[in-house]
Amino acid sequence: MADLVAGGVPVRRDSAGILRDVSDVLTDNSTAMLPSADFTPEQAAMAKLPLPFRNIIRDPFIPAIALTAKTTAYPAAFLAAMAAKGCSSFRIINPNQCCIRFRGASGLTDVIAENEGRLLGPGGVEVFSTQNPTHLSVMPVARPGFPIPSELAPVELNYGIGG
Repeated sequence: MADLVAGGVPVRRDSAGILRDVSDVLTDNSTAMLPSADFTPEQAAMAKLPLPFRNIIRDPFIPAIALTAKTTAYPAAFLAAMAAKGCSSFRIINPNQCCIRFRGASGLTDVIAENEGRLLGPGGVEVFSTQNPTHLSVMPVARPGFPIPSELAPVELNYGIGG
C-alpha cells in the first residue's frame, strides 16, 4: 500500500480504517508505564500492544455495600502497593442485580450522594483511570426494572495499568 500523507503529515489507517498520524501510532510509552524490575521482557513487549487493562496488583480491593451509601478505607498495604506499582487504572465489577454509584473519597465522612460519582449497571464491569483515592464510597441505586435487593454483594476493584 502506498504511503499516505494528509496536510504534509504521514498517516496510516488504524484497525477501524480511521486515518491516524503515524507519530501517534508509533509512540512507545510502555517503558514509562512498566517498572522494569517488575516485568519480564516478554511482558514488556506485550504491554506495547493495545490491551485495554493489565492487572498489576494480584488481589482485589473488595469493599462491602450497605443498603445506604457507605465509605470504606483502602487498607494501608493496598495503598502502598498501588503507589509502588504505579497503578493508573482500575476495573470495577458490580455483581449485584441493581445499579451502584461509586467514587473515590477523602475520608470516612466523605459519602457519595445520588447524583455524584459514576453509575454502574447490574452485573457491570468497567475500566476507569484512577487518582488513587484513600477511600471508596459506594451506594446501591434503584432504577426501573432494577430495584435494590435486600442482600447486596461487595463490589470488586482490580488495580493496574491501561484502559
